[in-house]
Amino acid sequence: MYISVDKDVLCTADASTTWSQGDMSLEKLQKFLEIVLQQQQILGMDICGECDPDACERNLLNDRANQKLLELWKKYFPQIRERRQDI
Repeated sequence: MYISVDKDVLCTADASTTWSQGDMSLEKLQKFLEIVLQQQQILGMDICGECDPDACERNLLNDRANQKLLELWKKYFPQIRERRQDI
């Protein structure tokens, strides 16, 4: 299974996007992903839904969501190393 997390699903309290947003809390997303990670063989994952830096003032929310999701991945895949990609 491949997991793609689009942060547009998250509520405005947990992420800021330049698209329409959902109403799922980050905590609920983490709990759901944890169930999937426990029960499925995961081949890969990605996180998308970053805010356009010129249109978004609350990037700290997105940074926090990214960090929480990365912590979850590392719990199940300790071989993951952080890599910064400057664009």
